[in-house]
Amino acid sequence: MQEQLVIFIVAGVVSLIVFVAMLAAILRTATNTGEAVIELRKIVLLLKQQAEIDAVRASTTAGSRPVPPRGT
Repeated sequence: MQEQLVIFIVAGVVSLIVFVAMLAAILRTATNTGEAVIELRKIVLLLKQQAEIDAVRASTTAGSRPVPPRGT
């Protein structure tokens, strides 16, 4: 359980670092504010999709614990 918590926290920190790096890259390369806003909306949409995928993955792996054989 504690290992899963550590993995979850590390994954969250890595995701945050990637998001900040992408944001910085967009703000450097965007020629105007409108273009930057469009790119940010794309990133937010992708992050929402990834969060939904992660939630489904977490719910399916949480319920797939092996059942011990009878009599043990």
